[in-house]
Amino acid sequence: MQEFHTQQELQKFLSPVLKMRKKALQQEGITMSQQEIFDYIKKEKWMHSSALHLYEIVEDILHFKIETKERK
Repeated sequence: MQEFHTQQELQKFLSPVLKMRKKALQQEGITMSQQEIFDYIKKEKWMHSSALHLYEIVEDILHFKIETKERK
C-alpha cells in the first residue's frame, strides 16, 4: 500500500489526476490550477473525512462538484 508522509508527496503522486480534472474544468469554462482544485476539495470534502483511501481521493478529484462564482 502506498503511504504518503506529506501533503506534497500526495499531490505529486496525484498530479496526473489533477491535470485531467483541470482540463475537464477548462472545457466547462472554469480556470483553476491543480493546487486550487486540490485545496478546494480538501476544504470542502476531505476536512470532514478521516482515513481516506487513495481510490476515494482519486474519485473525489474526478467527480466532486466544484462550485465557482460562474456556476452559482
